[in-house]
Amino acid sequence: MGRIGAKQACLDLTSKFGEVLQSSRDDLDIEAISQFVSIRANVGVFCGCYYYEVMLKTMGLMQIGWSTIQTPFTSHRGVGDDPTSFAYDGYRVKKWNKDNLAYGEAWSIGDVIGTLIDF
Repeated sequence: MGRIGAKQACLDLTSKFGEVLQSSRDDLDIEAISQFVSIRANVGVFCGCYYYEVMLKTMGLMQIGWSTIQTPFTSHRGVGDDPTSFAYDGYRVKKWNKDNLAYGEAWSIGDVIGTLIDF
């Protein structure tokens, strides 16, 4: 088994940088209320294949992806802004891993973004 942490995956609000508004009791429905927000899950993975989805309820700048516990979350850095993380940004239509490259298509409200990691 290549997974550690809680049985039920959710967002780990103790790992967040920035301010969020929780819209549900399961810690899965959040809205950023500060300018730059980063947050991890309560589960870590290290081998195997894992997938999650995000439904976009608003437009704007977002980077969705995978990070390590060492990935720094600051007022200007989050998932994808460091070599220890990978992200997709459908607002600017780029993929991120420290640097960025043009990738994919623009997203819209209601889109479901799936991310997969395969070790």
